[in-house]
Amino acid sequence: MALSCAIGRFPEGLKGCLAAYIKRDDAQAILSLYERFVKLLSEGVADHVIAEEEEEDAETRGDEEEGPLASTSTSVRPDRFPGGSEILLAAIAAHAMLNDFSGAIRTALKSPFRISSLSVPIFLPVLKHNPSQQERATIFIQQAATARLVSSPISLRHQVTNLSQNSTQTALKRLYDNIISGFSPEHPWLTTDPSQVSDIRPVVIGESTWTHLIKTFVELDRLDLAETVWADMIRFGFRPTVAVWTVLLQGVGQLKGADHALGMWQTMIAAGIVPDSSTYQAIVFVLLKARRLSNAIEKFNEFMRRTPNPSADCTPLFNTMIKGYLSNSRDAEARDLVAWMKEHGPKPDTATYNTFLAHHHSFRDYKSISATLQAIAADGLRGDVFTFSTLLSSLLRLVDRQEAIDRTIRIMRSHGIKPNVVTYSTIIANLLEERTESNLKAAVDVLRMMEEHGDPAVHPNVVTYTSLLSNIYRWPDLDRALLEEHTDYISKQMKERKIALNRVAYHILIKACLANPQPGGLQQALQYYWQMRSAKVVMTPDTWQILLLGLMQRGNTAMANEMVKEMEKSGVKEGESLRKLASDVRQHAAWGSTSRLEGYYS
Repeated sequence: MALSCAIGRFPEGLKGCLAAYIKRDDAQAILSLYERFVKLLSEGVADHVIAEEEEEDAETRGDEEEGPLASTSTSVRPDRFPGGSEILLAAIAAHAMLNDFSGAIRTALKSPFRISSLSVPIFLPVLKHNPSQQERATIFIQQAATARLVSSPISLRHQVTNLSQNSTQTALKRLYDNIISGFSPEHPWLTTDPSQVSDIRPVVIGESTWTHLIKTFVELDRLDLAETVWADMIRFGFRPTVAVWTVLLQGVGQLKGADHALGMWQTMIAAGIVPDSSTYQAIVFVLLKARRLSNAIEKFNEFMRRTPNPSADCTPLFNTMIKGYLSNSRDAEARDLVAWMKEHGPKPDTATYNTFLAHHHSFRDYKSISATLQAIAADGLRGDVFTFSTLLSSLLRLVDRQEAIDRTIRIMRSHGIKPNVVTYSTIIANLLEERTESNLKAAVDVLRMMEEHGDPAVHPNVVTYTSLLSNIYRWPDLDRALLEEHTDYISKQMKERKIALNRVAYHILIKACLANPQPGGLQQALQYYWQMRSAKVVMTPDTWQILLLGLMQRGNTAMANEMVKEMEKSGVKEGESLRKLASDVRQHAAWGSTSRLEGYYS
């Protein structure tokens, strides 16, 4: 009966049985019941249920706590299959009772459920009658969740990216430490060698994961952690590939400069690594950024000597060199290189011509812009959103806004492109990267055109409005009257079109407002915070992380301290990084005065 009810989304009976077995320390009974339940799922009794679970709502990803307790594309969402996470946790606890670590890892890897961070603190008190087992189960759960995450490189990449963008470096470093602990003899589950996969070490960490970890730490300006990853990678038996060398080369060049990058290049060559076009692109980019054009040309020519017949995947290197020529006012060499590409390969692509468009736009060379557009069509290529955003920005300097928009749309259609909501939304975002009043007004005009368009595929959505609003809010020196005019219009249109902000949109807008150093930025961020509460949008740990970090970065320590109090009253489950951030806020606030949140907003 408990199994049947659980299949029907009423898991309390099954959870009650498992809890009773846990209190009796009956590990075999727990595992037997768990396996029967999973077998029923795999035999198709609940196929329709699983199908519903796998319709992933991308907007809800990343809303749980940081770390390995993240979603994977092959699992049933525990929040959509009630009790799934707790049922899996009971099975892992049973393995902890048997001191069977490898069994716990295998069970987690094969499970149709994932471990939810929110369910762990709810589950663990069931084991309080046996503190030693509770402690062991905690370790097993942490390791099993990490193993599950690493076994899905795409999910791991998403989680690493999410932590790097929305959390503290402490959380990301802790996740990395959890991963590396899989190599330990005490709790082994990880290997770098596919041929060494076994029941003891069933998970492989490969090139893509090492590369992404190094790249992420470099982007956070943490070359020390990137070098730690490098050292660990070698220590645990993974020979760095050219792709990994390339990422580290980019990082060293970015953070330490061209000379250090050239030194690493020599080390790479001495290690017997043969650089590919991506590696050459990395070193050429570093040298160009350091304004060492002659050295960049030397490296590019070295590649040309080694690669007499470059393939299409070499195009980004050629485009980088073209940009270098143009940036140094050597337009003739840039054009000569394009002519060489047409004759010998790789053929120029849209990005090649976009490089010229951006250059001509910066010099207001409208004749060359027209010629470049003709060259794109003559080569059988199609422009992309960057092409047409650049074109529109240029036309705005020559004709009135409506004429500029109309011409751009006509040229898009001549390229065989039927614009949709994504196309126009991207053009709006690109227009606002160039912070001019004419571009802002043109972006709003494009929005109006989308709203009035007869094709529903063109109508703006929440992404369109959020992108436009966030770009406006991030603009620190935008005239206040203009800001209010356009944001009021956007808010009015959203209300009329019944487009509500979701949690992701609120996060983007709050972050954008807090990034604006003007007092109005703080006021608008708080307004969205109260609006979010009023709309009863669930405030996750990420919400509080964004608020607290943004307030602290502005120096609004007293306000951040008030937010900590609001967070504590909300009952949100705090992960370790959020607890640490809240503690830091309280410590900083102890040195200053307290400003009441309600007082400021009113």
